Amino acid sequence: MRHTESKARWIEVAPIFYEMESDGSLKPLSNEEAVKAPQSAIRMIRFSPKRFRLQPGESQVLRVRAFTPSSTEDGVYRVHLKFTPDDPEDSPDNKNKGAIRYQLQARVALAVPIYFKKGNPESKFEITNLKIEEDSNKKAQLSLTLTQSGKGMARGDISVFQSASKDMDKKNRSLVGKVAGLASYVPSRSVKIPLSDDFSPLSAENDKKLEVEFTPAANEKEVLTQAVLLSPQASK
Repeated sequence: MRHTESKARWIEVAPIFYEMESDGSLKPLSNEEAVKAPQSAIRMIRFSPKRFRLQPGESQVLRVRAFTPSSTEDGVYRVHLKFTPDDPEDSPDNKNKGAIRYQLQARVALAVPIYFKKGNPESKFEITNLKIEEDSNKKAQLSLTLTQSGKGMARGDISVFQSASKDMDKKNRSLVGKVAGLASYVPSRSVKIPLSDDFSPLSAENDKKLEVEFTPAANEKEVLTQAVLLSPQASK
């Protein structure tokens, strides 16, 4: 990591495990809870340094190693490393003798996910419950459910394409929505994807369809699962 502030800071690093809710939000668990979680790697990693000081413009390399006991089942294991800067120091106020001046400074902690797998775990994915909705700003969005089974992990991009309902040529599709770098650690996760201004509402007068594809982040040409939402006219 590189330090971009104007003053030197101490940085502390600690492992933390997050439990994912069905809406994709993350809830931190205590160490006692984390060691019991099925996918937790909180006891499987070693890293150094755990605390370091950075001058402005300096960078620090963090070395991480994973250890998997022989009894560990095949699967994907994860943990986050949380980087927390030190508290801002109080400084004397030269204008007011005997007073202390407090400066309000942002103290932002950064949590970096770490994944590793044991063996060759696989998962199957499915996209269901497609529905067009409005967000809080009255903008169109696509709501869906991404489900998975197996011991792998969902990580990739969900893309939404629109075209004429009977057009099977992918070259004629328009990209109207995308969520990149999505990760899911739960069997079923709800996802909401904002749709662009190029999206045409699906209606009986508008013979259109939406094609939704889930692809791995490293290979957009490999489709893990897909689903189609037709207009009322085309679904008859």
